[in-house]
Amino acid sequence: MSELIKDIDNVRKISIPVDTLKYIIEKLENDIIWDYDYITGELIIMKRPESYVDALAGLGQ
Repeated sequence: MSELIKDIDNVRKISIPVDTLKYIIEKLENDIIWDYDYITGELIIMKRPESYVDALAGLGQ
């Protein structure tokens, strides 16, 4: 049984049911970028930038 989370700042890892992930991806469609790392078992979800050039500017400096 799940426990109530009282201090969200201390949460390091959560489990999300697959059907919930599918629903999120279906609703947000092209507004998000997501990637699943099979080695670590982590799902990375982030907002798709309006401009990749602006989002990546300054990397590698």
